[in-house]
Amino acid sequence: MKHWMTNDLKFKEVYVDMSRLQSDILFSGIPFIRRGNDVERSYINYENELITMRGGFDIQRNDGKTATIAYNEDSRDVEFWMIVWDDQEQ
Repeated sequence: MKHWMTNDLKFKEVYVDMSRLQSDILFSGIPFIRRGNDVERSYINYENELITMRGGFDIQRNDGKTATIAYNEDSRDVEFWMIVWDDQEQ
């Protein structure tokens, strides 16, 4: 995430399964806004499917580009999901 924050990386979505996630390390030094499940946003993914995300953590680059981070620790593995929003999607 820190690399995305300091560079003009061009991707829309990152999805990673991992065995463990340490949120204190993940967000270390990165300002974020925690969104409740009442905040719902949708976008069209690369397979042209409508995807809806509820809640998550918003981070913003210096150029104003916003991404939302969500993760699910309820399963055996941790699912990490990062969506980079186009200006019209926010």
